[in-house]
Amino acid sequence: MDLARKLKVIVDLEPEEVPDFLQALTHTSWANEHGGREMSNERLEFLGDAVLGYVIAEYLFNRYPQQPEGDLTRLKSELVREPVLAEIARNLEIPVLLRLGQGARAENLENRPSVQADAVEAIIGWIAANRGLAEAKEWILQHWENYLRKIEPEFNTDYKGMLQAVVQKEYGEIPTYQVVSSWGPDHAKRFLVQVVFADRVWAQSEGRSKKQAEQRAAKKALQKLG
Repeated sequence: MDLARKLKVIVDLEPEEVPDFLQALTHTSWANEHGGREMSNERLEFLGDAVLGYVIAEYLFNRYPQQPEGDLTRLKSELVREPVLAEIARNLEIPVLLRLGQGARAENLENRPSVQADAVEAIIGWIAANRGLAEAKEWILQHWENYLRKIEPEFNTDYKGMLQAVVQKEYGEIPTYQVVSSWGPDHAKRFLVQVVFADRVWAQSEGRSKKQAEQRAAKKALQKLG
C-alpha cells in the first residue's frame, strides 16, 4: 500500500494535500534534522489538544445533563488521556507513518505512547485548521465512538472515595458496604447493597455487580449529605 492509500485510512486527502498533512506526522527530531522546529507537529498538536477537549466536553455536557461539573471533568479526563489517544494511533497504524529523526528512530520512539498520542492531536489540529471545526468534530466522534459508548458516569466517578472523604471528616469513621441480597443467574446476577456509617443505613442501591451497587449507594448517600 502506497503512502497516499495509507493516509486515506486516517484522513481522506486530495493528492495536493498530502505534503501539507505530513506535518501532522512530523516529530521534532525529524524537523530539527531537516530545516527547523517549525516544521514539526507541535503547533498542530497544541490546536488539536484544545479542539479534542472541547468536542469531548460538549458531548458529555449534552449526553449527561444531570451530571455535575466534577463528574463531567472526570469523565473527560478518562476520554482524553494518553493511553486512549495512543490506542487510536495504533488502530490507524499511525506509528509506522511518523517522520522521526535518525536518533529517535533508533530509539523506537514511534512505539512511545506519548509520541503516538501527540500525533493524533496534531492530526485533529490539522483537520480543524484546514477543514474546519465541524469536520474535526466528526473525525473525533467517529474514532472515539467505542470509548464514548462504554463510558459510564457511575464507573468513572469515584463516589465511594468521595463519600469516604466526607464521612471521615464529618464522623471520623469509614463507611462500610453490606450486600443485602443477590439474585439471578450467574451471567446476569444483581446485587442489593447498603452503605452504613454513623450507626445507620444511609442508602441502598442495586447493580449488575457489587462494585456498581456500591457506587450507586455511595452516590445516594452523598446526595443525602448534601
